[in-house]
Amino acid sequence: MKNNGTVKGVKRLTDANTLTNAVSFLVESMIRGTVNTAEVVTVMSVQAGGAGNPAGYVDVKPLVCQTDAYNNTLPPATLYHLPYSRVQGGKAALVIDPAPGDIGLAVFAKRDSSGVKQGSQEPVPPASFRVFDQADGFYLGGFLNQKPEVWLEMDSAGGKIDLSTKAGNVQICCRESGNIDISANSGNVSLNSGGCISIAAPLINLWGKVNVNGTLMSGGVNVNAHIHIGVEPGPGESGPPSGSGPESPQALFDRTKEDLQALGKLDDKDCLLLCIPDIALGMAEKEEDENERQGWLYLRGMMIKWLTGPVNRNANNDNDPFLIDWDWVMG
Repeated sequence: MKNNGTVKGVKRLTDANTLTNAVSFLVESMIRGTVNTAEVVTVMSVQAGGAGNPAGYVDVKPLVCQTDAYNNTLPPATLYHLPYSRVQGGKAALVIDPAPGDIGLAVFAKRDSSGVKQGSQEPVPPASFRVFDQADGFYLGGFLNQKPEVWLEMDSAGGKIDLSTKAGNVQICCRESGNIDISANSGNVSLNSGGCISIAAPLINLWGKVNVNGTLMSGGVNVNAHIHIGVEPGPGESGPPSGSGPESPQALFDRTKEDLQALGKLDDKDCLLLCIPDIALGMAEKEEDENERQGWLYLRGMMIKWLTGPVNRNANNDNDPFLIDWDWVMG
């Protein structure tokens, strides 16, 4: 409604009828003009603290306009630099910073609180005599907001804790039954540790292809480079795999020599020759120096190739030669 240049107050017809009404109008006018309690606001901008930092500040704009005596709305002014709240106890916090467009509540302190800074523990005097002022506002978020796309749900009725990302691509759910479900429907799951990752369970099920980069140990046996004892030609089965942890070269030689001699078809020279790859492996597993370890593994590979390769009296005709560091061999 336009005022046509006429000034109109907000006094009602009855406000001047009695002294009581007049005093009441005066007091109410003073309270309306000076006492600010709380305002429904929307976030205009955020100076976010982010993970690892204290909570930041927001600039907000009230969502309820003031009106004049002619019911014309007055556009609200932006309130700047309001500290926002976090769920925090001590140095533990749930970091969910506000975002522009959020709806929340701005509450205003009784006295000038500008002297209270982050980390303050001692009381400070008010910086001015202002009271219930919009300059001393704090932002509380989480009202009338949009549907979330990332959430952490703690459901006491359903007995579960549910963490889900946008579109449910990643979901972690802890159920009352004790089950924990981890799902990455369109991505990868990575576990990285500078130490050891241990998994202990009565039964572990794996589905799909399994790739192992490095040494695979099973029951103390190096699956990548183990041997079998009691091997005989024919349809019979070999003995169990051998190699439960690094052995001394002498122990490895003695055990393998006994297995081969039990066959009754090899002399001592044959047994010694065939044990060289295993002796080299045992030495490699004991070596701490990487160059020395690689040297023993090269020697092992050379002997295995030599013992199992085709006969070729002329080395120059070998289409697949095995190269070894001669300086290491002679050293």
